[in-house]
Amino acid sequence: MKDFYILTPYNDVNNTVNWTVFEYFDSKLDRGVIQAFRPENSEEDSCNIIVSGVSPNEYYTITDAEGYNFVNKIKGSILLQGYTLFLPNQRSSNIIYISKIYE
Repeated sequence: MKDFYILTPYNDVNNTVNWTVFEYFDSKLDRGVIQAFRPENSEEDSCNIIVSGVSPNEYYTITDAEGYNFVNKIKGSILLQGYTLFLPNQRSSNIIYISKIYE
């Protein structure tokens, strides 16, 4: 992956409340991964992020290994406005895959 984006404000290692989310995206391959971490004392089971690297007029799929974040087809312009990640359990993490749909 080429580009690295920090999608949440910096959190000190002692912060056990706020999510940490970052993204790797390769614009030439039109795909990327988002890594999300929900800390042990976070009461929020979701986190709104602005996805980077996607093209506003293209469509993408979003999947993850856990099955919490799945979208069959979403326009890049929506991802650039905000996308909500879900992690139902405290002290958990997930890797979310973003891929451009070629039609």
